[in-house]
Parts: sequence; structure tokens; C-alpha cells
Amino acid sequence: MGILKECISRAGPGRFDTVLCYGRYTLLDESLRDYIGFFKEQGLAVICASVHGIGLLSRGMKGILPTHPAPQEIKDFAKKAADICEEADVELGKLAMSPPPYCYKDWKIYNRF
Repeated sequence: MGILKECISRAGPGRFDTVLCYGRYTLLDESLRDYIGFFKEQGLAVICASVHGIGLLSRGMKGILPTHPAPQEIKDFAKKAADICEEADVELGKLAMSPPPYCYKDWKIYNRF
């Protein structure tokens, strides 16, 4: 994300209009929060893709290959989340699509629609 911020800064106004973030602003990774203010200042729209963490938050570790690119710590977290959701009869995929409370504030401020 830091490299993206630097590229946008060096390019100057009007060169970019949208940022596509893959796997950020999710239950697994909140790093976009550190940059969303900058993107707003630059007038950029932000699209968040892969809120399911390339499948980790849609079915936990069930069916996920060992070659999944996430670090083991993230895989372990997803497995624990899947177990907790299963015990509570909550669908992990739906939970992943439900943004944490701070997102509502961020989205209200930064939403262009």
C-alpha cells in the first residue's frame, strides 16, 4: 500500500481516479484504513475486492489448498473463525460481508454515492 501511495503522490492530480484493493479492509486485513484518508484527499474512489480472503472467509479451511498464498498465521485465524462460526451457527461468508462498525463511519465519509 505504501508503494501505491507513493506512485499516486508522484503522478500528480488527475492521473488516477480509482484504487482497487484486493483483500484489504476485511476481517483478515485492515491495512486499507491507514490509507483511505489519503485516497479521499486525492479524490479517488476505492473498490474493495476479495472480502472473503480468496476463500478463507467463505468456508474457513475446508477445501482450501495448502498452497493458498496467505501466511500460516492468517490461515490459522480463518480456521479458528470458521470453527467459532460453525459452533454459533453463523455463516462465515455472511459475517465476512458484514463490515466492522468502523467501516460505516469510513463509508459514510468517503462514499461517493
